[in-house]
Amino acid sequence: MRHIEPLTSLTAGIARRLQLGTHELLIAWQSSKVPVLALAFCWAVLFALAAGCWLVPELGLLLARVRSSLWLMTGIAPFELLDVELRDGRVILMPVGSVRYDSLVGAAVAKAAHLALLSLMAAWPLSVVLASRWFRRGRDMDRAV
Repeated sequence: MRHIEPLTSLTAGIARRLQLGTHELLIAWQSSKVPVLALAFCWAVLFALAAGCWLVPELGLLLARVRSSLWLMTGIAPFELLDVELRDGRVILMPVGSVRYDSLVGAAVAKAAHLALLSLMAAWPLSVVLASRWFRRGRDMDRAV
């Protein structure tokens, strides 16, 4: 006759397996946290530098796009007029729903997306160097002890 385990030992085994799985995920996150944070830091610095150099004229168009997107997510009034500042400093009134279809706004968003992608590609090798120095420093500290 087959022995049936009590329900408490079955649930204790499941709880222990879940605890071990959670522990493994936390260890994996701890080992990948430094490279991910190094990449995020390098990308943010490079994108801020690139945006400061090349996105200043398009900043009004990008902010209009963000504002219109947030306004449309609320679903209040898609025909509300929005002040859009153009590259030459002029301000025009445009319906909120049509801001994303404007060619100047589309060009500014494409330029910002290209700069974000290029800064991410430039940040990748820098973050590898930073993360490897971090881990090398930790290994050297272990040898000193």
